[in-house]
Amino acid sequence: MGGMLRRDEGAAAIIVAVCLTVFIGLSALVIDIGLWYNFRRQLQTAADSAALAGCQELILDKTDAEIWDTVGNLAHSNESGPVASCDVIPPSAGGLSDITEDSVKVTVSMEAQSFFGRLLGVNSNLIRAQSRAQVGYLAGAKTPVPWALPS
Repeated sequence: MGGMLRRDEGAAAIIVAVCLTVFIGLSALVIDIGLWYNFRRQLQTAADSAALAGCQELILDKTDAEIWDTVGNLAHSNESGPVASCDVIPPSAGGLSDITEDSVKVTVSMEAQSFFGRLLGVNSNLIRAQSRAQVGYLAGAKTPVPWALPS
């Protein structure tokens, strides 16, 4: 019996099986995290464009309701592919989304499903992107610039 415990035949197969299992689990995690980063980039684009459009409406002296309608429409018009169901968080004073006298802050979110992470018990992830645009006026131009200045 003692000789059987000292034999190491088949040990490499066990080590390869364990390492392969760990490698597959990490690969699944990397794929899901990469997908979530891609979703966040797309959400950031939607939030940026919506905040800039909201500032344009702010310059035109629109009401908060009109500004927020424009923000929501533009955020949803940037939805494409897998990011087709983002939620625009409604404004509240000091909250995740807000409209002030000189700025617009927009937060969009979505629940991104996991593909391979389900094997590890991770079914989904809440992804948020936030953007804030502020109205600023050009002042103190001293040198020629490549754009037209109002006189």
